Order: sequence, then structure tokens, then C-alpha cells
Amino acid sequence: MPTNPLLFQRLHDALAAACPIDGVSVVTPGDNATVRIDYASSATDAQKTAAQSALASFDWSDAAQAAWELAQNQSQAGTLVQATDAIPIAVRALGQACLTVDNELAAAIGQLIANQAAIAAKVGATITTITPPPQIPLATAQANVAAIISSGAANA
Repeated sequence: MPTNPLLFQRLHDALAAACPIDGVSVVTPGDNATVRIDYASSATDAQKTAAQSALASFDWSDAAQAAWELAQNQSQAGTLVQATDAIPIAVRALGQACLTVDNELAAAIGQLIANQAAIAAKVGATITTITPPPQIPLATAQANVAAIISSGAANA
């Protein structure tokens, strides 16, 4: 079964938080005896000991990995929402344009239903009640998109 490459990033981050490292290699995920830490030349003995402690306490479980990835996605979502460079602005503009079109379609469908009901009333017929789709406020749409991104569902 393939191993999630982000698992190695999480391990690297955990070790690098404790000690300056050049890298880490793993032969068998979950088996700390097969992990080699390449310490930076500036690493002190105390930092190396801290890295070994970080390795010993590293949680290799899928649940820990999922929680870490969710936190990464939430951080990235916040960055995207707040970013001021061209690509995030374009993504937000596209989302707002889609929302505008969606709301215009919802309004048009609502008007169509109202027109059909008016025509039916003039000829003495009835139409089964149809509820038009609701229009979505921009803030709600932005919150929904941020929630999807932060949940990781956007990566599926």
C-alpha cells in the first residue's frame, strides 16, 4: 500500500522544529529504527536529543496525519482568502462571478415559476408548488468555499 508523501513532510516538520536538519529518510513508516535523521552541521547535541525525542513521540497513525493535513488545509485556506497577489484575487473574482450567475439563475427560475403560476391562475389550473432555489449571500458562499478548502474536500 502506498504511503502518503505528506506523512514524510509532517515528520520532517516535527524534527526540524526540534533541531536544524538537512533531511530525513524513512525505510519503513512507523518503525522509528528505520528513520535516519541528517542533522545540519549547526545542530547541537541538545538539539539532536530533542529531535530523537520528537521522533520517539511521533504519531504515525492515519488519524494524526488526517488532523495535520486538515490544519494545513485550514492554514492554506486562510492564506488564500487574505492574499493580495493576482492568482488568489482571480480565484476569488471567479468565485464571485459564479455566485452572481448562480443567484441570477435562481432569480430567473423564481420568476419563471411565478409566471407559470400566474398563467395557471388565469386559466383556472393549479400547479404543484415549486420552490425556487434560494439566492446565496456572498459572505455565505465565501464561508462555504473556505469550509470546503479547509476540510480537504477540495483536494478530492
